Amino acid sequence: MCVQSWQDCVDEERTCFRGADAALAAGWRPPARVITTREQLDALPVYSEIVPFGYRPSQMLLVKRRDGAFLALTPSRPKNGGVCLPVHVGLPATVLHDPSETS
Repeated sequence: MCVQSWQDCVDEERTCFRGADAALAAGWRPPARVITTREQLDALPVYSEIVPFGYRPSQMLLVKRRDGAFLALTPSRPKNGGVCLPVHVGLPATVLHDPSETS
């Protein structure tokens, strides 16, 4: 898909849109947002999910509670699937899910 101007996106064959649809269907997603300040952290809505600096999602996932604190969901024994712990969030952190951005 090669776009030279905005007219290329509104042609009869809808070339741009078909290309974008194909990319999304193939699994492409924009890069995750990274927050770097306490203000950005505080502004996240309840039930936002983030991964703190130095971790992978499979190691630790933080979920914002209604009181503004974060709970850490960490892998543990397969029986219980995870442990919820109150945590201090290290920045920068990667936002995996922001409920306000869900369509």
